[in-house]
Amino acid sequence: MRMLIRAAFLGAALALAGEAPAFEERVYEAQIVDPHWQGPRDEPPLPDFDKLSRELAMAAPPTAPLDPALEAYAQAVLVLTIILAALILISGIDDAFIDAYYWLSGAGRRKKALERLEEKAQSPFAIMVPAWKEHDVIAAMIETTLRRLDYDAFRIFCGVYRNDPATAAEVDRMAARYPDRVTRVNVPHDGPTCKGDCLNHIVRRVFAEEQRSGKRFAGMVLHDSEDVIHPLELKLFNSLVPGTDLV
Repeated sequence: MRMLIRAAFLGAALALAGEAPAFEERVYEAQIVDPHWQGPRDEPPLPDFDKLSRELAMAAPPTAPLDPALEAYAQAVLVLTIILAALILISGIDDAFIDAYYWLSGAGRRKKALERLEEKAQSPFAIMVPAWKEHDVIAAMIETTLRRLDYDAFRIFCGVYRNDPATAAEVDRMAARYPDRVTRVNVPHDGPTCKGDCLNHIVRRVFAEEQRSGKRFAGMVLHDSEDVIHPLELKLFNSLVPGTDLV
């Protein structure tokens, strides 16, 4: 390591040979040394870096004056940069003010909107979930829905195919755990088919459930097997029916 340091300073001295021959001679004579050197006596001391830096600065040629046109260009760029930064700052403050006004003034409106969602009596909804080869996610989706939804009047109808026993077994497990919430709907032919085919069988089962129970669902909600439903979704739909045909 010491040899590399000495080689580096020697190279710097050689590079300045044409500008500072006297300084080169002093380097060769090893007169610029650290007076506090505590290393082994058989090794030469390291250079005094502070003194060497001062010598290099003194030996450097004087800086040429900057061209007036280039200096004017640099000043113009600096002024334009400052102006642009100020405009960006003003624009950001303007956006921040608008955002703050929206959130602060809208807090009361959002609170009133949530209160209106709570005021209306809950209407029953049918949640339709067509499933093909969804055995690894369907149970988690059903349990997450039952846990997250801030609503009571709903039932999940999950359509499965006869040649997909793994998904059917998971739906059966959920139906056994939540008999009042989950209904398995069997598609009478092999899958896969289009989602609309599975939904047609689910809709028929929903109509049959209405006839059996004598209660009509206010709406049918479509979800996939990977969906995570917002807790207030059915409350929002409930506030829109019966005046809205499709949400």
